[in-house]
Amino acid sequence: MVPRDTHGEGKNMSKREIVLLFSRALAIIQAVTGLLEVTYLPQELLGLFHHIYPLQTPMFGDYWSRYYMETVLALVTRIAICFLAAMLLWKCGPEIERFLMPSERQAIESGSAS
Repeated sequence: MVPRDTHGEGKNMSKREIVLLFSRALAIIQAVTGLLEVTYLPQELLGLFHHIYPLQTPMFGDYWSRYYMETVLALVTRIAICFLAAMLLWKCGPEIERFLMPSERQAIESGSAS
């Protein structure tokens, strides 16, 4: 049984609302990805501290201390990028709207350029 619309006629979503909904869905996916990346941080920090403390040198002289330092830095960078992308997608500014749904003229121009 299909429920009746009690507010009058059924309303279609505008293109702007569809883009906003899609953008927010992508933002949630990025935020969840960032949170999943955060779960790897304790493991990588533990490995880093395990190899740094016996050395007692600030230069990170051996292979494994450098490896874990670069791994932690790459992980923190990925986390920051995920959360930044989530924030930008959640706001859904005009640039994001144009990116997710270009106008017909832009679609034709980009199709003829390739």
